[in-house]
Amino acid sequence: MTDKEDHWVAKDYINNAAFVPKLTSVLVDDFLRPQPTDTILDIGCGDGALTSRIPCNKIYGVDSSASLLEVARTNHGLNVMLLDGRDLNAKKVVSEFNNGIFFDKVMSNAALHWVLNTRDRENEAEAKLNAGASSSETQLLGDTIRQNFFNQVFASLKSGVGAVFAAEMGGLGNVAEIHTAFLATLARYGMTPAEAQRVGASPWFFPHEDTIRNLLEIAGFVVEKIERVYRSTPLPHGNKGLLEWIKLFGFSFVDAFEKFQERKNVPAAERVSSERFLQEVCDLLTTICYDPQDSKQAYAGYVRLRWRAIKP
Repeated sequence: MTDKEDHWVAKDYINNAAFVPKLTSVLVDDFLRPQPTDTILDIGCGDGALTSRIPCNKIYGVDSSASLLEVARTNHGLNVMLLDGRDLNAKKVVSEFNNGIFFDKVMSNAALHWVLNTRDRENEAEAKLNAGASSSETQLLGDTIRQNFFNQVFASLKSGVGAVFAAEMGGLGNVAEIHTAFLATLARYGMTPAEAQRVGASPWFFPHEDTIRNLLEIAGFVVEKIERVYRSTPLPHGNKGLLEWIKLFGFSFVDAFEKFQERKNVPAAERVSSERFLQEVCDLLTTICYDPQDSKQAYAGYVRLRWRAIKP
């Protein structure tokens, strides 16, 4: 099941984020190390562009976007399941995909910073408790969801054969300049950073490596290696690349801004459009994300968090 609205439009993702599955040689070659006999589960497989290229015996995918999964099935012939990763159930995926046989490896690329963001569910819990939940209670909910995810990954893997969980996601400091520009633009119209955090304007969870190491070890994994590295990433489409990136990945900030204007009872004729909001975010970044010697190429400050963890 998935309780997330599907914001992804497959053709837009393929057109503006095709670089995501292409920049994976380190994850695949150094961390996953697939073998011809492996059966692998890919969490957050998206359109299947990377999943379909993994050299192994069998590979399956789960994702929360029906639009992207349709491409994975149609274009790549993959066996995939619609599933919010936060609802991962080892018994279900092992049974439905692999006839009850556990996986040799579980992988994930550029997806877990979406999966491990639990603010929407924390807000739902607060609403159910009639706003009586303390911040510590809702934080506990988020921690429980995240730990359960790692527990379920562990449970889906074979025991006693050195089964592997290898993943790459956004780490602490990922696209910090873009994240800050979104918050600054919201603040310009009266939404404080604290309120933006409370309503879940940011859709991302960018942790320190120690946070992930702790979640892995509590689940039972032995962390073989983990790293957080900066990678300046060129964006496609020349001088339009930055705007296209924030349109594709910034939908949660746009949603939060539109709801903020509604709460403030801003007359319809005076409301700032999503197009203007995104352009203002982009304008803040013009002198930050473009090479001073090349105004036609935008870069995003990606920070990649990768790990290879073993199930004893």
